Amino acid sequence: LGAQEVELAAEALECESRLLPFPAGLATTDGLWRLVYSSALSAGSGSGGGAGRNSATVFQTPDTGSFNSFGPGSQVGQVYARISSRKQKLENIVEVFLRTPVPFLPLNLGKIVLNLEHRLEIAGDRKVKISLENITARNRVDLRGNQAAALKIPVLDALSSQGAGVFDTTYCDDSLRITRGDRGELRIFTKA
Repeated sequence: LGAQEVELAAEALECESRLLPFPAGLATTDGLWRLVYSSALSAGSGSGGGAGRNSATVFQTPDTGSFNSFGPGSQVGQVYARISSRKQKLENIVEVFLRTPVPFLPLNLGKIVLNLEHRLEIAGDRKVKISLENITARNRVDLRGNQAAALKIPVLDALSSQGAGVFDTTYCDDSLRITRGDRGELRIFTKA
């Protein structure tokens, strides 16, 4: 499917959607969700911010589990969102495969997992605002084959404000969730 077909399919589901009034309906979004489509993540963009509807689209499938480049010498793998409305938290879990060292991350090459922890606030009918609070990075294993400890990455005020976004949940059932962001991105998740 191309971007236009995905957009039309999402719009059809959104038209049929039962509305999720927040805060009562917010618990419907709780759980672990796998990102399967994003109009915002394009080759080399490195983030969901700033890319819009006309960007190259990226698909993530369970068999390949990979997006395009996350930056020089890296590739993004699976991306998940873990939502807890009770705790008012949203955690983005991003697998990144490093092929070259990153100067500020003293991690081994190979697969690392970034955990981006956000505060979750209701921002209107079906809308939530997420604000970045904490970032950790960890390798699955160290050079000796042991589980490596998580590395805390201080969140600067500037990064935290850039990490804020508002998302409208336009469709959500037991297995599929569609969101539209304040920067024009369409994201589709399946329940993990």
